[in-house]
Amino acid sequence: MAEQTEKARERVRALVREVLASVPEESDVQNDKPPEHVIVNSLKDQLSKQWDRDESAKTLITEDDLRGLPEGAKVRVA
Repeated sequence: MAEQTEKARERVRALVREVLASVPEESDVQNDKPPEHVIVNSLKDQLSKQWDRDESAKTLITEDDLRGLPEGAKVRVA
């Protein structure tokens, strides 16, 4: 059992060495172009909704279902 464990560890070590050898050094990486910036508009989905919460699948709506909604929020019901 100990021999199998040692063989497995040696295989893992060899794999790690192989992967580390394939990773370029920081000096090898060229920074010819500036980093790309991504702009995320997380409000777009909220602004395009007709309601703030969809409760249409429920036959009974309780106070807990409505708790946490901001004033003036729209709730969809069946």
